[in-house]
Amino acid sequence: MSEIVSRFEQQKFLKSTLKFSVIIIILAAIYITGLIKYIQSLPENPLDQIWKLSESIVAEKTGEPLAEVQTEVNTEAGTEDEAATSQPANTNTTSARVTRIIDGDTIQLDGGQTVRYIGIDTPETYGREDCFGQEATEKNRELVSGKVVVLEKDVSETDRYGRLLRYVYIGDIFVNDALVKEGYAFAASFPPDIKHQDTFRESESYARENNLGLWGVTCL
Repeated sequence: MSEIVSRFEQQKFLKSTLKFSVIIIILAAIYITGLIKYIQSLPENPLDQIWKLSESIVAEKTGEPLAEVQTEVNTEAGTEDEAATSQPANTNTTSARVTRIIDGDTIQLDGGQTVRYIGIDTPETYGREDCFGQEATEKNRELVSGKVVVLEKDVSETDRYGRLLRYVYIGDIFVNDALVKEGYAFAASFPPDIKHQDTFRESESYARENNLGLWGVTCL
């Protein structure tokens, strides 16, 4: 008999708890509905009031509306994104750190690979000392030594000496072209790696016409 009474009491308790929960849910729904109607009845949405207050504070501090400040922030962020992707975006590019400058158009990477710049030729410093060779080597060192560079492949992977053939970029600088345009290298493209051949020829003409680098000394 006591077991039956106990079950009866449990069922009674569960029913009471369920009724109480239903009442709480109903009251909450009524409260939320009333709150929404109250907000809608206001002459201006509180969120709009907060936004306008923020605008007035920003305008007071900066002299510019909040919307214009946000536009400037978005524009700056977009500029940074563009700068970050200024190098060629394709599957033929990799990045590596330069650990050694061999001469004006050849470098060594942290993985031990030697890279020969495509499409250009600087005066020699190995085996013989060509005029302006040291200057070209020092310029190359200034541009890339110890830095992480972007390496772009054209068609060929390596030359006959096993050196990687690459176009090299550091930040916004196209290193191969910069060396030619500033008079530290000649344009010297060899098929099939001629993607930037026209650019190099134009840069060489510019350097020659303006007597830059090796074009301005008595090397030639």
